[in-house]
Amino acid sequence: MKKDYVLQTADDQPLQITTYGNEQPGAAPTVVFAHGFKGFKDWGFVPPLGEYLAAQGFFVVTFNFSHNGIGSTPTEFERLDLFAQNTFSREVSELTQVVQAWQRGFFGDRAGSGLGIIGHSRGGAISLLAGADLPEVGACTT
Repeated sequence: MKKDYVLQTADDQPLQITTYGNEQPGAAPTVVFAHGFKGFKDWGFVPPLGEYLAAQGFFVVTFNFSHNGIGSTPTEFERLDLFAQNTFSREVSELTQVVQAWQRGFFGDRAGSGLGIIGHSRGGAISLLAGADLPEVGACTT
């Protein structure tokens, strides 16, 4: 089962989030997936990956960085104005904020059950940069 959320960032940007594995108990370990350059949470292998990992017993968080170019249509680059303003620092901050939201219980009672980050392409670099400063991250895969 998947569920959609919107998280407002510290600079008031909306992060579109989809989670998988919501029916599992709070003890399930969590995986946060960070997409790559010109990627997004509803693209290609990301939804099947979320479903697969959920079937393996994980709670999975996928999200769009706020300036990745995706607007109100989940699979179309409509916000080139935002895309032109994107930075590595913004993405590191937003991934950190997603992890902090997980810690605070934004997704329900999940914190404390283990957390890993998976980053694809540029999302891998962002995952390494963010994960290095987040002691709650127990694993990082790129």
